Amino acid sequence: MRRVLAFALCFTLLVGTTSGQDARRTFRLGILSPSALSMPLIRQHTLPELARRGFVVGQNLQIEERVGPLDRMDALAQDLISTKPDVVIAVSDFAIRATYVADPNVPIVMSFIGDDPVAAGYATSLSRPGGRVTGLMMLSHDLDAKRLELLHEVLPSAKRIAVLRYPPPRHDTTFAKLGVAADRLGIILHGV
Repeated sequence: MRRVLAFALCFTLLVGTTSGQDARRTFRLGILSPSALSMPLIRQHTLPELARRGFVVGQNLQIEERVGPLDRMDALAQDLISTKPDVVIAVSDFAIRATYVADPNVPIVMSFIGDDPVAAGYATSLSRPGGRVTGLMMLSHDLDAKRLELLHEVLPSAKRIAVLRYPPPRHDTTFAKLGVAADRLGIILHGV
């Protein structure tokens, strides 16, 4: 639920309120995702929260959705940007990157980012991001090593562990950090 409130608040802050002259304006919310699974969640949770803040689909809010495979994110982002959204909810690192490149001005609400937004160049710092990107992130780099340690405690005889991952170079930094933990534990990692 906090995630839903954060999206609604980010959207409200980025496009303003619906008072005064904006009451007659129709705002455009773009949504870009590599997975259709995110759309029902956004419709079920985020849109009602936006409605409570005065942004109602069909009245003053229009939704433009683009969903597709990772290898089409750039084209989908370009197509979405052509609709002139006021704000884009970008679900995943791929969608954020594609949207960020597609338009140098559109505000982006990042959702489910796994990359460090500062290292990726989307923010100047975590405490004061600046720029046009805001939203939620899940930095699991540090947790991945801890998860490996816990797995090693549960299965101490396991010396070879497979890690499901995106094809290189995607998440190479995360895999490298996990490799340091694996070396310390005497485990051989296989990226799959």
